[in-house]
Amino acid sequence: MKLWRAHKMKRIIRSLGWLSILALVAGLAARVSAQTVGPSVAGSNVTAATAITLTGVNPTNLLIVPVVAESPGITLTMTNASVGTQHLGDTFATNAQADATALDTSLTAAVAGSNVIAIGGALPIAINALAGVNTLTAAANIVNAGPFTCTITGTPTSIVIIRAPGGFMTLTDVNIILAGGILAGNVYWQVNNAITVTNNDAVNRSFPGTALSQIDVTAGAVAVTSSGAGSLGIGRLISRVGGVTITQSGAGTLTVAFPSGGTGGFNPPINIPINICSAIDMIVPSPVTGATAQFSYCMDQPGTIKIRVYNAAGDLVAKIEDSKQSGAQLSKLNTARLAPGVYYYFLEKHYGGGTEFRGGVSKFVVVR
Repeated sequence: MKLWRAHKMKRIIRSLGWLSILALVAGLAARVSAQTVGPSVAGSNVTAATAITLTGVNPTNLLIVPVVAESPGITLTMTNASVGTQHLGDTFATNAQADATALDTSLTAAVAGSNVIAIGGALPIAINALAGVNTLTAAANIVNAGPFTCTITGTPTSIVIIRAPGGFMTLTDVNIILAGGILAGNVYWQVNNAITVTNNDAVNRSFPGTALSQIDVTAGAVAVTSSGAGSLGIGRLISRVGGVTITQSGAGTLTVAFPSGGTGGFNPPINIPINICSAIDMIVPSPVTGATAQFSYCMDQPGTIKIRVYNAAGDLVAKIEDSKQSGAQLSKLNTARLAPGVYYYFLEKHYGGGTEFRGGVSKFVVVR
């Protein structure tokens, strides 16, 4: 049985090739709260109204985006890029735009009664978030020219909304670090006009959370560029009325991932039972750069987690099997002995009475 499974895994991985990402959204809609982050926008890495432009380095170093949604436009331009699932002008895309509008409205409404922090024209070095909603509002634009690091510290029940309701946001060589347990799914960047994120040197950086442009109608209303040797990890990108561009032209890796966790709603005051979560199955950090990484996932009830990691040739290189309680969980992976490159994993959840959940093939990259 094990030998058959190993051969099957090798066939799957070899068949994936460079155009390989099975959509990471199987079952996402059932695990993401629809109060604010509706299921369609939650199930899409990129949501745009007019155009989506994706550009990678070359045919052997593709820019890979699991899921995109565009409505009412249907213009998807890809150069050295691959999309796992395309929703262009279909019902899913239309619903994603409706979800984006609802998200935008709820973010604006959440400011009232929240922990409000006024910032100048730039992000601070540190953001210490309270439990509940925290809003950081700029009078006009937010502009940071790095190298610069902003650390957002909070608990799993902290929600942080960084806003430029009358302007734009431009971040160049800025690294956003989440600490203290705050979830990427609870970090929002809400800007009236364009959001521009650029990584152009040799440092590895991250821009987690959900970025949303409210009224900018340009093709690059949300634009992310990785043009240096450093890697860049980004979260969810939304342009309500304009387009989204993602460009990878440097030697580094540009990784597009779903923001992990997230409570979804803002009202009434947040009080989350520990046995309820909306964590998305994923590996963090992404890309993997150190000696350890962690799989983040949600257990619907107590049970056993089984994770198998394979290299690009289909060889089993690591396995995890552990008993877990219900709720948001983490499993540590020793990555010190993994060579730089692409890896694939299966994640299975086994519950009592024979109930089980088997995820599809997911991918991560190790960078040294």
